[in-house]
This record gives sequence, structure tokens and C-alpha cells, in this order.
Amino acid sequence: MNDECSYISLIKEGCQSWRQGDDQKGINCFQQACLLWIDHLEEQERTGERLPEESFNRLIQSMEKLMETLNGHDIIRATDILEYDILLLVKSMESQKTGVEKF
Repeated sequence: MNDECSYISLIKEGCQSWRQGDDQKGINCFQQACLLWIDHLEEQERTGERLPEESFNRLIQSMEKLMETLNGHDIIRATDILEYDILLLVKSMESQKTGVEKF
């Protein structure tokens, strides 16, 4: 499994864990996903593969919304943002980059 698929799978698994009430497993999945995603972004930076500015801005806005929601302790809304905003955006960006839907 490559890093792209790994971090996306971990985000999905974390959301599912939170929906099932397993907060600790969800947090662990999100922490692992963040580390893999950072590695992936660093690799993109090295190879010159940058996100288009519009996609980058949408992602930043969604992440800011997520952080505000988490700071307000609304895990259900945070999970919705992760699943229906951030995850869909990341999957879309990856499929556009590769030309195939692989998730």
C-alpha cells in the first residue's frame, strides 16, 4: 500500500472508529495519517508536485473549520468535516493527479 492510500485509509478508519465510539483508536488513526500525509507532502515538495492553489486553499479552509470544531469539542461535527469535506477533497485531488479512482 502506498503512502497516499495509507493516509487516506487511516482517515477513513479513524472516522469509522469515532462513529463507533472508539475515540482512542480514532485519535491513533488520525495521528498516523498526519505523519504519513506530512511525508507525502514533503515528497511532493521535493519532486515539484504542488497542489493547485485553489485546491490548497479549499483544503486549508476545511482544516481550519475542523480545528475550530475540535476546539469546541464537537466530535460528531468534526467527523463529518473529515469524512465529507477533507477526505472527499483529498481523494478527488489524488484521483485527478493519477487519473484513476483507487480508493
